[in-house]
Amino acid sequence: MDKLIKKENLMQVSITKSRNFNYFVSREFFLIFYLLIQYALIVYGLFSFAPIIVSYVLNSIILFFLRKDEIFYFLIGLSPFAFIYNFSPGSTSLFTFLFLEAVILLFIQQEKHDYNIYVAILSFSIFIVLRLNFDYQNIIKLISHLMLLYFYASNNVSFKNLIMFFIWGLILSSIVGLFKESIPQLLAYYSDLNIDPLSGRARFSGLMTDPNYYTVALFISIFSLLLLYYKGIINRLFWLVFIVLSSFGLLTISKSFILIYIPLLLLLFVILFRKKKKTQLFFYFVSIIILIILSFRGIIESVSLFYSRLFLSEGTTFLTGRDLIWKDYLLFFNENPGVIIFGNNPKYGLVNDKSIHNFFIELIYHLGLIGSSLFITSIIVIFVGYKKNNIKRKLLNYIPLLVMLVLFFFLSMLFNYLLSFYLMLIHSALNLNLQPGGVSLEKN
Repeated sequence: MDKLIKKENLMQVSITKSRNFNYFVSREFFLIFYLLIQYALIVYGLFSFAPIIVSYVLNSIILFFLRKDEIFYFLIGLSPFAFIYNFSPGSTSLFTFLFLEAVILLFIQQEKHDYNIYVAILSFSIFIVLRLNFDYQNIIKLISHLMLLYFYASNNVSFKNLIMFFIWGLILSSIVGLFKESIPQLLAYYSDLNIDPLSGRARFSGLMTDPNYYTVALFISIFSLLLLYYKGIINRLFWLVFIVLSSFGLLTISKSFILIYIPLLLLLFVILFRKKKKTQLFFYFVSIIILIILSFRGIIESVSLFYSRLFLSEGTTFLTGRDLIWKDYLLFFNENPGVIIFGNNPKYGLVNDKSIHNFFIELIYHLGLIGSSLFITSIIVIFVGYKKNNIKRKLLNYIPLLVMLVLFFFLSMLFNYLLSFYLMLIHSALNLNLQPGGVSLEKN
């Protein structure tokens, strides 16, 4: 009798798990299918206002029907198309308003509020509202960065799902970006095509404004995925995505890409060796050898261009003039010490109309020491308040953070839509248990 009851209980548990799995999969695939429709509407919106209007109305409505975790998957999946998600080049991206709507909905749905974090974010919010002179678009971005990071860290959101939704959006937007020179309506969004003087062709950047910003998205994706591969959560999928994103990365002809990619290849070799993945290690070596042979024979032009940009370029510094721009900003700080304390409103423009190309200088220039301290403190409070204390982190946990900080040293990221999503992925990377047999944060 006891055996019969036990068998019935096991069957009931199995049926319940099956139903829960089917329910999750159906919702996940519905969201993927819905995002594919949105991508089509956004691209079609390059030729007509109607699809963009339909897209925004649908997105504003569907947010009310998504679970908290699905809101994050939806936003990050749509973010690679944010640059062209508007009515015309130069106008405010409709993604900004979806950003704000999502923050409001997540606040309403939040079950337990951490008022210490709210105080930190509110202090920063008061400062920027006063300092940025009611520059609503940038104020929304900055506050949303912190609020979304808090809601993400304090809720059960799948790291794997988050990164995969971003990667599929990134890959599909990259495919669209391949045609930007042949589609006038898309080309209109790129006032500077960033022509490579060595090849005479535009450097690839997906649907982002610059190859270097695109490089950040590639590496945050690859290194996040590498953690899941190391953990054993994914296997073949990692190699598929790695090959696709590497191929897009080679088209950027970006110094930052090749300088990070080489250490990535070395790190991947170490992981394969330590994990004793002999078959994968064999194919890895074969692929590297083939790549080297084809490069030396000039068949893969991108590799030759990388070499030329690194070692043969004349008339420019190794940092392609960024160091000269940083010098101008440091001189500006010396002449305007008040800016160091309180920052400078973005509406007042940039020094010599040159982009800062450095996230850390950008923080001081726009927010000053006061605003920067409040902003960074809010991020630290969230990271510390919602860290997994019972895991022993490996060096690999810190690699995505290190890569992000290195790349941010060469880019202005403060008002970029993707900043909050990068911080979410870094938070998950730091809290993923990579110890043998360790429990993963993946709770789908």
